[in-house]
Amino acid sequence: MALAAPRQQLTTAPVVRQRLTRLDEPHVHSLNAFAKALGQMHAGVPFFDPDGGGVRARILLLLSDPGANGAQVTRIASVDNPDKTARNLTRMLAEAKLDPRDTVNWNIVPWATSNPFSELDAGMDALRKLLPQLTALRVVVAMGTKARHGWARLRQDYPGLRTCETWHPAQRGGAANETEIVAALRLARRMANLR
Repeated sequence: MALAAPRQQLTTAPVVRQRLTRLDEPHVHSLNAFAKALGQMHAGVPFFDPDGGGVRARILLLLSDPGANGAQVTRIASVDNPDKTARNLTRMLAEAKLDPRDTVNWNIVPWATSNPFSELDAGMDALRKLLPQLTALRVVVAMGTKARHGWARLRQDYPGLRTCETWHPAQRGGAANETEIVAALRLARRMANLR
């Protein structure tokens, strides 16, 4: 997919409201029905971003849990969220020449939690239910310790999916980690046969 015009960041209430009106677009409709059902069991489950790839995504960006300053605020799992993780990830996707419309964002524990490791098993069960809906998926990019740990326990059940593992984009490790993240995103792009 060709790189799109600059995306609208989810930094104001009107922009967030407008994006939330699009949750039933065909490529995210079933995913958001899943998120809504999951949200009835766990507080703080964000919706899938209609500006992302949805069911057409070839790459799953798997992170830890919804950020307190991002997805928990906007209620959307998006690279356009107003937090450091999303800003960093947007920059790194651009450097890797990976269009966010070719990806879908999700978390190994997809609801608000103060201790993702304690809820990893339940989060992995949710991911097992999500993966069959991502029919175009080719690559999982496990970003950060929690996502890598959870995906390592699941990946043998999905031999058709390729895996890239890297750091979490919150950038606690600085420039060296950013270089590795961009390299992993470039590799994922190639693995997914994206130009």
